[in-house]
Amino acid sequence: MQTPYKDVTVIQDFLPLDIYEKINQTVMGNNFPWFFNSNVSSDLKPDSINDFIFFHHLYAPDGIKSNYFNTILMPILGKLNFNYIIRSKINLYTRKEKQLQHDFHIDQEKEHMVALYSVNTNNGSTVFENGKKILSVANQVIIFNGNLNHASCVQTDKQTRVNININFIYITQSWLNYTEKNQYHHKHNHPNSIISGVFYLNADNKNDTITFTNPNHVMQIKPTIKEHNIWNSDTWWYPLETGELILFPSTTKHQVDIKKGNNIRVSLAFNTFYKGTLGTSTGLTELNII
Repeated sequence: MQTPYKDVTVIQDFLPLDIYEKINQTVMGNNFPWFFNSNVSSDLKPDSINDFIFFHHLYAPDGIKSNYFNTILMPILGKLNFNYIIRSKINLYTRKEKQLQHDFHIDQEKEHMVALYSVNTNNGSTVFENGKKILSVANQVIIFNGNLNHASCVQTDKQTRVNININFIYITQSWLNYTEKNQYHHKHNHPNSIISGVFYLNADNKNDTITFTNPNHVMQIKPTIKEHNIWNSDTWWYPLETGELILFPSTTKHQVDIKKGNNIRVSLAFNTFYKGTLGTSTGLTELNII
């Protein structure tokens, strides 16, 4: 069952029962590895004995972090119409004598969507700054725009509260490029996109390159440069390799240089965006993206 709120969507019975049970048994099992974090964003004093959490990283910007990635995360991503993951981790909160709420926060500054998947049912909750409160229900996912301030509220009725946090964005377009000898792609950027990417299916790392223009490199006075690097150069190029994925802000101007050699360069390019509500009605900046 899907319950749409103004800014948040709640979907119960998100995964088929057999898949949910496999995830539950894996994560709640005695052999699952957890890591301790003593510094949770909280309205408690920093040295409070209640201010801690256990976590398990599944995915980070530099790649897969867990052997449980396929078992736990892939079924959820499939139902989310998985596009591009920014980060994913599992959080475990231990029972407290009274319900305590951590500070309101956003997961990261860059634009993103958030999916919170509950592994077990308890009286803990996710609370939003507008007062909306959504209880933790097993096999339920909450989906919302990452710019919404939210906070966790720990449980008092169960030994643990476990949820899977996923930060992601949606792929809006994708296309294949075939580049033959002496062909090139002119300098351009990607409007109506947050992050763009190119995956190279076939490339020659000796001859194929992509060049980016430094968006911040506007200098009225230009000193002598003894050694060029990515920070002081107007442009910077990278050699391309088969199987390589390059991600970059969509506003960054770039070009694919003239193709040398006889092989055909093949790449899959894509743009991304997010869904939900941007801005606020009180600030006259609200935009709903479905």
